Amino acid sequence: MITVIIGQRGVGKTQLLKRIHRYIDEGGTHCFDLDQEIEKTSKKTVAEIFATLGEGEFRELEKKVFSEIRLSHSKAYIAVGAGFPVGLIPNEDKIIWLQRPTDKIGRVFLDRPRLNADVTPLQEYTKRALSREMHFKNVYDQIYIMSEGLTELHPIEEDFLIKKKRPLSGGVTITSDLFFKKSRWQSFVENYGNRGVDFFEIRNDLLNYEQQQMCLGSLFSERFIYSFRDKIIQNFPQSGQISFYDWALELGPVPEPVRFLKQRLIISLHELNEGESFEQGLDRLMDATDKGAHLKFSPYVHNYEDLFTGYLWQQEDPKNRSFLPRSPMGRWGWFRLWMKGRQILNFWREGLGANPDQPTLFEWQSVHMIKTTFAAVLGSPVIQSWTPIEQYPFFEERNEPVFRIHVDKIEWNRALKVLATLGLRQAAVTSPLKEEAFHTCQNLSLEGEEFRSVNTLFFNSEEKAWHGHNTDVAGFESLVEDLKGIQNIAVWGGGGTLKMIKKVLPQVVSFSSSRGTVREEDQHRLRRDFAPEVVIWAAPPKDLLKWPLSEWKPRLVVDLNYAENSPGREYALNIQSEYRSGIKMFRVQAQYQRDFWESQQ
Repeated sequence: MITVIIGQRGVGKTQLLKRIHRYIDEGGTHCFDLDQEIEKTSKKTVAEIFATLGEGEFRELEKKVFSEIRLSHSKAYIAVGAGFPVGLIPNEDKIIWLQRPTDKIGRVFLDRPRLNADVTPLQEYTKRALSREMHFKNVYDQIYIMSEGLTELHPIEEDFLIKKKRPLSGGVTITSDLFFKKSRWQSFVENYGNRGVDFFEIRNDLLNYEQQQMCLGSLFSERFIYSFRDKIIQNFPQSGQISFYDWALELGPVPEPVRFLKQRLIISLHELNEGESFEQGLDRLMDATDKGAHLKFSPYVHNYEDLFTGYLWQQEDPKNRSFLPRSPMGRWGWFRLWMKGRQILNFWREGLGANPDQPTLFEWQSVHMIKTTFAAVLGSPVIQSWTPIEQYPFFEERNEPVFRIHVDKIEWNRALKVLATLGLRQAAVTSPLKEEAFHTCQNLSLEGEEFRSVNTLFFNSEEKAWHGHNTDVAGFESLVEDLKGIQNIAVWGGGGTLKMIKKVLPQVVSFSSSRGTVREEDQHRLRRDFAPEVVIWAAPPKDLLKWPLSEWKPRLVVDLNYAENSPGREYALNIQSEYRSGIKMFRVQAQYQRDFWESQQ
């Protein structure tokens, strides 16, 4: 079989292909990166083809080389570029749509040809990504949502793509897009049938009668939940495969045809009435209970106090209650992972899924059942963080999961109190929360005290106290160790990291990224002819960002950030400067975090 890997620009198709090549042990299966094959055929780089022949000629070469690979190989994996006309991929090929959570927020490329030079790099990415996504949705057979920072071989990825042997547990909602293509539904059944899934959910607002029957017929040995999310109850299936019927309280009282079914009844509440508090919604659900019914509470949750209230309610009767918080952007996905094995109802998602708070299958498989303590990266935002992947081996040995947890600055103290009660013991902290973390700690390392900033937390459960440390300085020192002799260095931005930067490079002149002027503390050091050889980029993406002076022509931009949408990348691209990402800083400081956590045990 030919398997084609599609996905947005920069998502990681080439690197995934290299890992697949190492995962597979099947003789005769080859792996091809289409861009690399085009370069071999044309004896030109992709950038040279765009520059000399144009995008149209490149697209023709794509089709030609793709067709030649297919004709000469019966078994192969082929990674195609984001702009490849995916509608031309033959129906008999399997198409894997590779995604990453950061697909939505854009990427800036330093080593790829610009396609629309009249707009900013992020605008260019976004414009093309939206149109490409519509094409991807029409053709894929399977979606693989890859974790941020995954660059090495990983057993969960290998099982997801190749082996398909790990038991899955939990539940998955079957969505209508799975029936858009026959091969897509077949792929779903092959991937998840007879894999230990606790239940497949059929929702009557998502699937029509024929699709519901196809679910029961194709997955005849599996268990199902049939969920009423529409008042129409005629012709609903009554089968021994259905273990639960779920009635949404928003539809009104449970009707008799459903109330008296032999299968167990779930009464669920998803929407609070206007003006109704979280606690009042819980009371309304409790008042509607039937004898022997399982209660599911799944409203939008807006703060950590309500999250904890819902958790305590569920824990009072875990066999008969499930709490599944929701949010517009999926901020409670970590909590659902934490509840794995703690309640009857819990869902992961296949591909796009039915709810952004449902964890991806990769995330679901990375968490074992019923944990007592956990680690996390805390920040706003945390979607780009590599911490869960970077720290996975360390905490896997300790039988602890690592979560991405979104915490806003305004809710820091309340959130941390709830998280510690639930079992948070170790945390990495990202900007802009490092100063809040500093003020939280009862015990600080010398580095934490010196910089009044903490990026590493440990909760001592006996003392009921937070211990804090700063490992940024060790990471930064490794990033700029070759720059200590250079005098003309500017720091753009800095905020809470500026003191740490000046500890390592005392000669720097710092500038405010929001005003675009030298900071008051460094005005006396700014010469009229100041022209930095190096710019250290320490400014986050923000609407009011000012760019450095146009007359500056630094040879090097050193970015403290490793995110692919960092404005530091865009600045380096615009001035055609050498660029150094903060990845090395991240990895070194992550090792120092592990050393700190180890020392606190």
